[in-house]
Amino acid sequence: MSGRDDIFTLFRKHGQDQVFSGWNILDARQREELLDDCARVDFSWVEARRSEMRDSPAAAANGTIEPAPVVGLP
Repeated sequence: MSGRDDIFTLFRKHGQDQVFSGWNILDARQREELLDDCARVDFSWVEARRSEMRDSPAAAANGTIEPAPVVGLP
């Protein structure tokens, strides 16, 4: 996938359009770096991991998948 609009559409489709919330404050180099990074995201891999997590014994026991708790460091 290439092109800014294609990448924006892909991220929106996967509910990740917040990645571009600061787009307007980035300079041209930063925008290019962000687009390069985003072009390498493999959403099929991400979705496969989500499926694995949903099917895990921990998720079955709790009925939900939640982020791990945050532990503050001194």
